[in-house]
Amino acid sequence: MQMAKFGFRVRAQNGAIIERVMIQAQSEEAGRTKLFRLYPRSEILSCWREGEAATQTNLSFEDLADLLNN
Repeated sequence: MQMAKFGFRVRAQNGAIIERVMIQAQSEEAGRTKLFRLYPRSEILSCWREGEAATQTNLSFEDLADLLNN
C-alpha cells in the first residue's frame, strides 16, 4: 500500500488548537494512531488527505467566533 499524507486540526489536552499536523501513513486510521501517540488525549477537529479539497468544516462555536472577530 502506498503512503499518503494526512492533515489534522487538533485540540490538544491543554485546550490549544493546533492547525495543521501533517502525518505520513498508509491509511487515515494509521495516521490517527500516530497522531494520538504524539498528542495523547487530544481531540481531532478535522482531517483531510493532502491533495483533496476539504469538504467538512466541523467548526465549533469558539472557532466561528474567532473567524468573525478576525
